[in-house]
Amino acid sequence: ALQIQITPILADILSAEERTALDRSAQEIRHAWQETKDEFGRRSRDELQFHLVVVTKHTDRVRALMVKADQIALARATGAAEVFDNRAVRATWTILTALLLGISGVLAAGWLTLNYGVKRPLDDAIAAVTRLADGDLVTPVPNPTSTDEIGAILSALAVFRDHAQV
Repeated sequence: ALQIQITPILADILSAEERTALDRSAQEIRHAWQETKDEFGRRSRDELQFHLVVVTKHTDRVRALMVKADQIALARATGAAEVFDNRAVRATWTILTALLLGISGVLAAGWLTLNYGVKRPLDDAIAAVTRLADGDLVTPVPNPTSTDEIGAILSALAVFRDHAQV
């Protein structure tokens, strides 16, 4: 039963010749053990020793093939782990790059919004207030381009300038 479970795994690791040798050794071990059990007490000590030597010889062969298969599997697992680690590092850098680009994009959009939507109209309003404070009642106040607070300030400044002229 164990051999049936191991065979598909070893098919990818050992050559066909090595798999055949492994099967042959497993059969010889089973056969020698069966003969030892069947002949125990009926045969001479030399025949029992012969069967035990056969079992030992084939067991060593199986062990050598299993060690080789284990080394190959370990090398493949190590290679797969390295590939996985490399992909994880690349994925990490990709995520960090995307995150930094996203944050940079949000910051740039925020700066553009604040610069063109708030700072420039507010600078225009401050310049108009400064001119009015300096007594310049002739230069027009910039027309409000929005209905937000800055637009309200510019509208109020225009009314203030118009009342100051009268």
